[in-house]
Amino acid sequence: MILVPFKFYLEDGTVINICYVLKVEKIYPYQTYPLRFSVLWPHRNGVDDCAMTGDEEENTFHLGVFSEDRIASIGSVLKESSTKLSMPVQFRLRAMATSPESRGRGLGQELIRCALKEVRSRGGNVLWCDARSTAVDFYKKSGFTFSEEIYEVPQIGLHRFMWIELSGV
Repeated sequence: MILVPFKFYLEDGTVINICYVLKVEKIYPYQTYPLRFSVLWPHRNGVDDCAMTGDEEENTFHLGVFSEDRIASIGSVLKESSTKLSMPVQFRLRAMATSPESRGRGLGQELIRCALKEVRSRGGNVLWCDARSTAVDFYKKSGFTFSEEIYEVPQIGLHRFMWIELSGV
C-alpha cells in the first residue's frame, strides 16, 4: 500500500491537503475488462468482448490500482518483442486505462512504477507500448522515449511507439 498526498482546491481558493491509500495488485484478466470497455474500447460489443490475445499467457501479468477498494487503473504486460528495438528481453504494456474520475492522482504513474519493477524481476530490458496520442505526455513523464512516427490504429486513433529501458530506471 502506498500513501499518496493530494491537494484539493476549493472554489474560494482554500487548499486542503489530504492523503489517500493506493494498493497495486496483480489481478485476473477478466478484472481488466470493465475499464478496457468503458475507457479504451467502447466501440466493442460489451465487457465480455474485451479479452486480448495473450491475456492468459504464462508470461503475461495484469495490474490493478485499487482506490477505495475498487479498481481505478489497469494495465496488462506481455512478454512480447518489437522489431523496432534490439534489447533481448522485451515486455509490452497494453490496455492501460484509468477511470476518468481517478485521473490526475498518480494512479497511472504508480502502475507504471510497479510494472517496471515486475518486468525487471523477470529479466526484462525494456518495456514498450503503442501509446495513444492523448497519452504521450503521460508516458514521457514516466520516462518513456518516443519515436517520431505517428500511425493510426483503426477505430481507436493516432498512436506513437514508446519505450523505457530498465537499465536506468
